Amino acid sequence: MNAIDLLDDRVAVSDLSPRARELVIAAALGDDALGETVGGTPAVLERRERRGHDTPELFLTAISAAGFRGIGPPARLGLVPGPGLTLVVGRNGSGKSSFAEAAEVALTETSYRWQERAKRWQDGWRCLHHDGERSVELSFRENGADADTVVRRSWPVDADVDEGTCSVQRAGAAKVPFAELGLADALSTWRPFLSYSELGSLLEDNPSKLHDAISSVLGLHEWDEAAARLDSRRTELTKRTKATKAAADELRTKVSSLDDAAADAASSALGKGWGWDADELDRLATATEPPSAGTGALRRLADLVGPDPEEAATIAAALRSAAARAAELADTDGARASELAELLEQALTARNHTDDASCPVCGTAGVLDRRWVARTNAEISRLRAEADDVDAAERRLRAAVGEARRLVDRYRPPSLETVADGGPDVTALVEVWSRWANPTDDPERLAAHVEDLALTLAAEIEAVRTEAAGLLDARRDAWRPVADEIRAWLPAARAAADERALESDLKDAAKWIRDAANVERTQRLRPIVEEVRAHWATMRNGSNVALEDVALTGTRTRRGVDLQVRVDTTEGAALSVMSQGELHTLALALFLPRATLADSPFRFVLIDDPVQAMDHDKVAGLAKVLEHVAATRQVVVFTHDDRLPAACRQLGVAARVLEVSRGERSSVSIRLRDHPALDYLRDARAVLKTDGYPPDARRRVVPGLCRSALEAACIEVGRSALLDRGTPHHEVEEVLGSTTSTMNYVALAFFADPGRTGDVYREANRRWRGDGYDLLKALKAGAHDLIDDHPEELVTRTQRAVRNLLGSS
Repeated sequence: MNAIDLLDDRVAVSDLSPRARELVIAAALGDDALGETVGGTPAVLERRERRGHDTPELFLTAISAAGFRGIGPPARLGLVPGPGLTLVVGRNGSGKSSFAEAAEVALTETSYRWQERAKRWQDGWRCLHHDGERSVELSFRENGADADTVVRRSWPVDADVDEGTCSVQRAGAAKVPFAELGLADALSTWRPFLSYSELGSLLEDNPSKLHDAISSVLGLHEWDEAAARLDSRRTELTKRTKATKAAADELRTKVSSLDDAAADAASSALGKGWGWDADELDRLATATEPPSAGTGALRRLADLVGPDPEEAATIAAALRSAAARAAELADTDGARASELAELLEQALTARNHTDDASCPVCGTAGVLDRRWVARTNAEISRLRAEADDVDAAERRLRAAVGEARRLVDRYRPPSLETVADGGPDVTALVEVWSRWANPTDDPERLAAHVEDLALTLAAEIEAVRTEAAGLLDARRDAWRPVADEIRAWLPAARAAADERALESDLKDAAKWIRDAANVERTQRLRPIVEEVRAHWATMRNGSNVALEDVALTGTRTRRGVDLQVRVDTTEGAALSVMSQGELHTLALALFLPRATLADSPFRFVLIDDPVQAMDHDKVAGLAKVLEHVAATRQVVVFTHDDRLPAACRQLGVAARVLEVSRGERSSVSIRLRDHPALDYLRDARAVLKTDGYPPDARRRVVPGLCRSALEAACIEVGRSALLDRGTPHHEVEEVLGSTTSTMNYVALAFFADPGRTGDVYREANRRWRGDGYDLLKALKAGAHDLIDDHPEELVTRTQRAVRNLLGSS
């Protein structure tokens, strides 16, 4: 189960809130998922699929270099791609460490020897005896592959070490960038290289480095990263919420300096601490006018409208003109003309009803004649005209009076309130407006009333309006900036409650992950610690220092590794009581378990010069530890010290020994100096040369050693053949483990199939120049009976067969 799935299972049964659980998993999935969940979209969790992963298994097949450090012309160090111990030996300056560093640079682009040192440490990376392109190559066999993958870094002639290019070549495929191998995280977590300089600094450098190196292999870095993401989000959120509260405090200070009702209302709505009323503050900040005392009265005063003096003057002039005309006509007969016209019309009507020309009133005869009728009609017309002028004047006067009264009525005095806090004095305005509202009936006086009071009233209104508008502007000027700040602050204020709750969930989620990681880390560290203690116990020969415990301590900048030791019966700290050789031994004991964990894709470890500071006893212990590790890993050790190969021979530790030699102009050559098969043959010759060795025993022991030599060679050839076919490594080891007879081993070497024993004799004769049948018969017979052949001849024949096999591998 991967780390995220395990985290999912653990958090599902935790006592965290539902949102905190979502935050835990989202943080483990990455920044984007956490961002969506923090933003309220936890549906991202539904898109995650649980799935395991297959760990690739990578074994080295070769390390090559040209023009790199001590290697001039191209040189290749061939390796057997499978579990086993290979010792690469050579004197100082032979070029062996150049191969170790070439492998490291090929995969990591740098070398621990120079990566944190001054540039002068890099200057020696170029071989002075090489003028062309420089390169390093690492060839490895992936699990199930039938051909090698080659990682190659190369540099033009004058390029610096950081100016090289890297490519990856799989058989039958186009070259791809190194990143496509997907090994970057694995190289950081399960670094398979340990140089002498790194060995010396592992316990002496910054303690956090060793902490991180051990912690990373426990597979909980995703948990640690998730906790860090949660902390980062919470830090951002805390900054925001603190800024929101600080802004509220500033607003409280500002509104307290405003002495009006708006400030009082805002201060009440802001409350204390986090207790603000966002809705009320929104209403206050967006109101057209601030809810200050007297604002309504001020607004009404500022909006007062009175009669227009020009309009009043026009109305007064029209009223005076109408009154003057009416007065003028009042002194004429025009006022009686209408009555006289009616009287004459009646007389004329009576005359028209009779032929009598006598006056019906005075009785005078003959006066109402035709001339009288004509004169009377003319008089009636004149009188009617005079009456119309009088009527028109009266109508005009009435209309002018009505217009003046309508003007007065149109601007009736409003209810003028007294405004508190130094508002306008409306006493004079009230008095003038009161007089305006009570006009006289006399047209002349009415005209004067309208004209004069309109001017006075307009002046009073303008004075009050100006003062009221000024007061309103002053209050607006004081409140509006504060209102604008409140309005700008409100979105953050509304979000603060949710953000504070989210902040708490983030804190709880991060703490839960760290607590869970500490528990899980302790459980996962325990078997590693046990293996470290076992390695130390094996390697500490002659040391009275016992390793009691290894514990990861501290967090963040104070993290480290507590190495508790016991010197005889006294407890102590490793760094204070151990010698340099003991520290190197302990560093190896710490490196090997974490570099060989099952989750690592690297089935190899490369160790450069591990025995320099060790005494003989610890070298022997190291050989045993390397034998243990090499049972499941490909272990390649570079050393100029012959004590390790000697310890392997003395202890019977199987090791393939390659000797590196450096000739003129840095020409490097590699030869197989030792091989388990050759060791058996050497031991057989030693038996032959030992004086006093019983002849019968010699004739029985020597065939057994020869048979073991042939079988050792067959195991190496057979393993390579199976891997070349793409057989997974664990299946290869199963085949080797189930192979028991010499014929099966030879069939494995010849055909990559231990079951084809029926074809072995024919193929052996073909390969071994007709000696196959007889040799195999002799070796098989030697296991049960004394052989008749001379033992010396059997060793020679076996050596030819072994070299034939190894030469074709």
